[in-house]
This record gives sequence, structure tokens and C-alpha cells, in this order.
Amino acid sequence: GKRQTDVRCLIDAVNGHGATADRFDVDHEVMVDSSKIAVKFTAAEATAAAQRIVTHSLGRNLRVIARFEPDFDAATLVYKKFWIVGDGQIRALVDSVDGSMHPLRVRAA
Repeated sequence: GKRQTDVRCLIDAVNGHGATADRFDVDHEVMVDSSKIAVKFTAAEATAAAQRIVTHSLGRNLRVIARFEPDFDAATLVYKKFWIVGDGQIRALVDSVDGSMHPLRVRAA
């Protein structure tokens, strides 16, 4: 009676925050060293954070009493593009993959 599902989870390599994500394609581009962001979390730390997030998400969404045993693929570093847009009074973070928007405080951006 095991059920298998596919879940995407992204962990921010700078602050360690994570979230489940919709499926997205990865374009393999070579980045210039000057545009790379300093990574502060190891692959092992990211995997541990992903396990917590995925287990919590599955428990909340599936509403079953079961022990989840997620099997993770190797962690991969992904640079995902976002834009900050606004008019001086309102600012939002826009996801480059699906166009979804997240409102930001003016000072946060």
C-alpha cells in the first residue's frame, strides 16, 4: 500500500528558507563568476531542510496518518529568475516561470 508522488522543493542557498514548487524546466546556462550568489548552505543541510518541508507539506495536504519516507534526488544548485516590479508605492516579486506575484513591503525590496 505505498503511494508514490513527485514533489519539487526549493531551498534558498543563502537563508535556508524553502518551499514546495511547481514543476519547471532548467536551462543549463554558464554563469559568470561575478553574477553568482554566495552559497551558505551545504547540500546536506539543504536536503535536511527539504525533508522537513516535504514531510510537512505531504502531511498537511494528504491528511493521512502515515510516516513519510521521502527519497531525494541529488541536490542541484539552481538559479531561478525573479523580478521586482513596482511604481514607488507598491512593489511585488514576480516569478519568471509562472508569472505569479508576491507583494513586498516597499522597504523590503
